Amino acid sequence: MINIVIRADASISIGTGHIMRCLTLAHELKNIHRGKKINITFICCKLPLFLKKKITTSPFELIELKHQDDNKEWDQASDAAQCIELLSKLPKADLLVQDHYQLNMPWQELLQPYYHKLLVIDDLANRKHKANFLLDQTFDRQPLDYQPWLNKDCQLLTGKSFILLRQEFIELIAMAKKQRKQTREIKNILLSLGGMDPDNISPIIINTIIALSTSSLSKSHFSLELVMSSSAPYMADVKQLIKPYCWINMHIDSNSMASLILNADIAIGACGSSAWERCSLGLPTLSVQLAENQALVSKNLANHGAIIDLGLGNEVTTTKITNALKLLINNNDSYQLMVEKCFQCCDGKGAHRVSTEVIKPNDAEQVQLTLATLADCESIFQWQSDKNLRRFFKQPAIPTWEEHSKWFENNLSNSSSSLYVIRSNDTAVGTLRLDQQLKNEYEVSILIKPTAQGKGFGLQALNQLPILIENGMFFADIHKDNISSHNIFLKAGFSSILPTRYCMEIKTHKRVIAKLQDDFNRSS
Repeated sequence: MINIVIRADASISIGTGHIMRCLTLAHELKNIHRGKKINITFICCKLPLFLKKKITTSPFELIELKHQDDNKEWDQASDAAQCIELLSKLPKADLLVQDHYQLNMPWQELLQPYYHKLLVIDDLANRKHKANFLLDQTFDRQPLDYQPWLNKDCQLLTGKSFILLRQEFIELIAMAKKQRKQTREIKNILLSLGGMDPDNISPIIINTIIALSTSSLSKSHFSLELVMSSSAPYMADVKQLIKPYCWINMHIDSNSMASLILNADIAIGACGSSAWERCSLGLPTLSVQLAENQALVSKNLANHGAIIDLGLGNEVTTTKITNALKLLINNNDSYQLMVEKCFQCCDGKGAHRVSTEVIKPNDAEQVQLTLATLADCESIFQWQSDKNLRRFFKQPAIPTWEEHSKWFENNLSNSSSSLYVIRSNDTAVGTLRLDQQLKNEYEVSILIKPTAQGKGFGLQALNQLPILIENGMFFADIHKDNISSHNIFLKAGFSSILPTRYCMEIKTHKRVIAKLQDDFNRSS
């Protein structure tokens, strides 16, 4: 069983790109782990209806959080509290994916007890993260850009090799390369401004194309394919504008973007995630920056020669659009060079590369903890009777069956002792015992059966302590020669207080969140 949780949002101001690229990753993770049970849950604030349908009609679950105002400073404490409430009811996530500009290290640290690995998807390189992986698919992104912002052991996945591209585009790359080589009249234009077009830039572009379609620039009228979301704030106005023109076709919540891009000769579009879709199918594009965070992508692609950068939305003019279209329509060499540069930007294998990095085959063997029953008595007796393991016990003498049975029954009936069986893929591999000494103080002992040693099961079990006990001080005594156990407890976050004694404190997450919430309120 592999459990994956994705935290991302979409709205008029945020756009749809975060959800769309997370869906791409989710489908690929499902694909590469075919034959294994994999659960993927999206945690989002209220989504536009068409995105909600994309998730719920896929083999994924969707849980919605209380919505926050996109225009105000994001309340990370509240977001974390809601996520923790949900995650505490789910199995510990093997992978948590965070694709959200408003969340960073404070949020990540609060959620750390609830996941094994964290993948952050970012393209800003302007705030601190604490993660296992960071993905930035910006073309020509330099790893050094993240040096001040990441923990040293975070694995960076940056640049064009890790671009998340949907399968529908990958399937058409070969056809697009063959089709783009053929010289043809350039007349089919695709217009897609991130689906939402929150600044209502589409009318400027549409009116420009309407004017050009009757000029001497083209031997025949253009055809214009216009893609918008049903949640776009100005959709009704745009519909009214294009009503007299039968050669302008509007596609609402389109599920056929790949074929629209393949059949287009030129695109005018936003420089978000859709930029990679157009590049993968070799479509020359007049690019519009809908937000400042798209500036670097637009600049790098323009420097490479894959797009013509029209600048920010409020900088787009009829003159800029006309000049750019003339360049591509009247100069076939310029057009073909841009086609070639587009294909160089994205090979379609990025989602597979990311998926195989963040979830390794052995990661599917995450452990589960179940309370021991009488049926486990004999197996545990066999493990405890192993001479190589017994030498690290406080009492190295191997017990008799009668002694073991009595000890086992006492453990099951003792309210201050909890004996858990560690299981991997429904197979018992060891035990974890918690003995309460004082209020909120526990002695921890762990045993992994001989044939399961060295596979990480002990560390995975210790990592689940914050879920078993929300608030407590944990102690462990380890034999001086048991080097592997010393290393495991250190990796699990324990600190050495004596040469053979370790300690770790887990604070109630609600208390930490309350403090963060108070700090946030005072600073507001």
